[in-house]
Amino acid sequence: MLRKSNKKLLRRYPIAPLLLSGLTILANDHSAGSSSAHNQFVNDSTIAPTNLVNTVRPQGASGQTELVTITQRGFEPTEFTRPAGRFLFGINNRTQLSDLTFQLVNRAGVVLVEERVVRLRVWRKVLDLPAGRYVVGVVGHPEWRCTITISQ
Repeated sequence: MLRKSNKKLLRRYPIAPLLLSGLTILANDHSAGSSSAHNQFVNDSTIAPTNLVNTVRPQGASGQTELVTITQRGFEPTEFTRPAGRFLFGINNRTQLSDLTFQLVNRAGVVLVEERVVRLRVWRKVLDLPAGRYVVGVVGHPEWRCTITISQ
């Protein structure tokens, strides 16, 4: 149970839990040293892109985070480009809607991830996508789209 003062902080700074989890990732990666098992990435383009992990601290991730916000007008930003490799992807829900279903779709139109999010203001997922273009959208709102371009 959160104290009243903590609830006020979360309302005022709703991104704080995501930032704290990102800092935890960086701190844990730094304290882990240079263990080769710890620093290995799963980044083989032959692995199906559906090999996604829903966790706060990815094993071997470099602490990189991509955040987008969804409002009544759609995603902000509407697109971003990043290099291949594991990263923590986060969506801040500022739509006033408490029941959304997010989809990650590849260029061929194949749904790689579909996740219903109920009463959550922040959704996160660790992604390790091969090079290509992807679209994050919301079921029932085709105008709400964010294009992700993964470079080599």
